[in-house]
Amino acid sequence: MVKKEYVSKVTGEVWHKENIKNYKRWFEKVAVILEDCHSKQKNGENAVLIKGSKVLITDIRGRIKPQYRVTDASDRVWFVPVEKVEIIGEKTNG
Repeated sequence: MVKKEYVSKVTGEVWHKENIKNYKRWFEKVAVILEDCHSKQKNGENAVLIKGSKVLITDIRGRIKPQYRVTDASDRVWFVPVEKVEIIGEKTNG
């Protein structure tokens, strides 16, 4: 299926609308990161979520450029674009 392209009248950026119908089915899933994700911290340092890291999906945000809210092994919260995450299974207790 080819997604319709939209062009922002303000920035000129091209984007596709994602159709994620039931958001609840994405919660509490274990996933792996497909690309390094960088985040600038308040103190000016850069944090990196390394490719191949296992994370837990706790939320999803946005339809235009959806992002998963994930927690890494050290319980740090990250917002990662859906195209950089691959779901590998359900959360297991213990």
